[in-house]
Amino acid sequence: MNEIGMTRDAALAGRSETPVARAFRPAVWSTVVDGRRYVVKDYAAASWIYRWTLGRFELVREQRAYERLAGLSFVPHCYGRLDQHALLLEHVEARTLPAAAAIDLQPKAMEQLYAAVAAMHERGILHNDLRHRTNILVDTAGDVRLIDFAGSIDVRPGWRQWLFGWVAFIDRSAVVKCWLRYFPECVPPAELDWYRRYLRLRTFWPVRNPALRRQAEQLRQVRQMPCGPAPR
Repeated sequence: MNEIGMTRDAALAGRSETPVARAFRPAVWSTVVDGRRYVVKDYAAASWIYRWTLGRFELVREQRAYERLAGLSFVPHCYGRLDQHALLLEHVEARTLPAAAAIDLQPKAMEQLYAAVAAMHERGILHNDLRHRTNILVDTAGDVRLIDFAGSIDVRPGWRQWLFGWVAFIDRSAVVKCWLRYFPECVPPAELDWYRRYLRLRTFWPVRNPALRRQAEQLRQVRQMPCGPAPR
């Protein structure tokens, strides 16, 4: 069921830690087989209700996203199914974006994130969960990687194509928020203008978010200055 013919028994034999079982979320664990480390996203330990309903849908959707994004450097390689309940993925030595920002995050990471999202959208995939910055990794070379496509939206040409423009703002706004958080002086003027318009539209939404006022104030304070390392 996967490119390298790995079985669950082999993966379990090489597992170095016991993942915490969660009723409505998959377990993510690593394994070493034949001297190489892999990551397993595993729905087997989740509750049977979740595993056979939403979990099954998420598994199929995530595998499809990885297949459509295959070959892009910022996406870990997906080897396929470990079995009917798990995906087998490439292991990447990396930190989450918040962890990298606390150490040595560089401005190029935001530029790469912006380019990665644009390339992902060109393939018709919307991540839909980049607001959780733990889904953005920075590897040992300082390059950005994207993970966790369980909530992604696959927009193929056809009747669903009109959805793309309506929901692509979710990823785009997440990128600009990251840029403003870590390197506000480096956000491209065009993205600042777009985000101001986005915030104005958000004021008409029925559910008010207190963070909108803080973000609007931050936008007013942003000044274009030479980019430097992220503040620690």
